Amino acid sequence: MTKNYSSLHRGLVLKYFWQVMRQYKVSFFTVIFTMAVPFILDIFIPLQYLRLWNVISNKDFIDVNHAHLLLLQVLALHVAR
Repeated sequence: MTKNYSSLHRGLVLKYFWQVMRQYKVSFFTVIFTMAVPFILDIFIPLQYLRLWNVISNKDFIDVNHAHLLLLQVLALHVAR
């Protein structure tokens, strides 16, 4: 015996999904947040490497402190990810 799913529409499924999600709001948004943070960091970390590369390629030894801080920042971002 097969069921007829032709009357199911995307709107009905989403409506039911949101009715159930109301009971688990905190869990739902926690999962969304914890999945979004690594994706954002995947974009932000290479930009920090670019800044570090620019500081290193400047060949100015006064900027060693700045390069050190950028390295620590990149390390912290990798740990956070």
